[in-house]
Amino acid sequence: SDLRPLERGKPQYDFMNRSNCWICENWQEAEYIWQPGRSGAGITPEDVFLHLSFEDYECDLMDVQENGSWTRKRMVPPGPSRYMFTVNDMQKAARDKKKVAMKKPLKREVHFTEEPQEIEITKVNIQDIAIFEDIHNGDWSLNISCLPREKKRRLAQAIRPRTPWDFKQSIFNNYVADSDELRARCFEYDWKCSRIPNLIKNPEQLSQVKAILRASYKSLREVYKYYSAIGAAGGVFSIGQNTFTDLANNLKLTDNKTLKLADLDFNFISTNSGSSEKNNPRNPKRALVRYQLMEILTRLALNKFVQNGEITSAALAIDTVIHKHLLINYGKMDCHTFRENRYWKEDVDLVYKAWKPVLDATYKRYSGKASLPGQAKFMCLEEFENL
Repeated sequence: SDLRPLERGKPQYDFMNRSNCWICENWQEAEYIWQPGRSGAGITPEDVFLHLSFEDYECDLMDVQENGSWTRKRMVPPGPSRYMFTVNDMQKAARDKKKVAMKKPLKREVHFTEEPQEIEITKVNIQDIAIFEDIHNGDWSLNISCLPREKKRRLAQAIRPRTPWDFKQSIFNNYVADSDELRARCFEYDWKCSRIPNLIKNPEQLSQVKAILRASYKSLREVYKYYSAIGAAGGVFSIGQNTFTDLANNLKLTDNKTLKLADLDFNFISTNSGSSEKNNPRNPKRALVRYQLMEILTRLALNKFVQNGEITSAALAIDTVIHKHLLINYGKMDCHTFRENRYWKEDVDLVYKAWKPVLDATYKRYSGKASLPGQAKFMCLEEFENL
């Protein structure tokens, strides 16, 4: 007699998906996709792994496509199951698929490389695989493009060197860092706004004073940044009167002889009363903004040294305040050091990118109150405090 393939019909038994017969159970082919920007934050992944619940969440390296997505086709038993991904060493559930939080974090030992590594699973995607078609044709040839229980692929099997972290590709890329050119522009603006030329009439002395202040402007800005963050007034980073008194004491300018607390108050009021930008809402009436710090230090130098006859040159008086009081105490202050040494790092960049949708939504919610019509939204100090 001749042998013929069996006719397909309704299965005689209902097999559990743990019976180990993927043909009898009619496993289905499913494609899993991780699309940066849609499945998660728009990070360019170095590696993406798929974890399937019916394989006890062992990891399987996915394939990167030309469009930047990562895909993997697998044979999956019908019925409900769960899955999740590891993207750049972080366990994630795709946000464009149905997901659920685990009642308790699930710890599993997996193999990204030959060495085992423990992961903690807190969120997973859920799926319910229906039987759409038999996995074999009438002649029992398979109509699938992958096989069940394929050997899991690990990083040791991937010939893809790790791309070094690049600041230009990071979330910090658009930050405008301080530079000599930027500081030079800021100094010229501050000098133009200040009334120092009204205090020193001698052109030669005035030119020397300007040169001294320009040379120390980096430290002046650092001091202003620090103390204006402490004494912000009216929603504007600025130095209030009490905060400036603390600064003068820290600079050891006051001695109750050549410079008294009453002199501080008088010069503080004088600097504020004659402001060239009285109607500017970003210039509080009872606080110092950046350009006024140079002016009040100049006033104090003239008050402490020139008016008391200790020094006859305005330039030497300013130089004394800068070098023997300011730089000796704050010359090494540099807020940029924190960014370069600790903040602008790959780990921080990855965390920010992972949470960027949340950060963007938060910024949108708490910004724009002080923005003028047609102006780009920004977050004012009041909005930041409300946040």
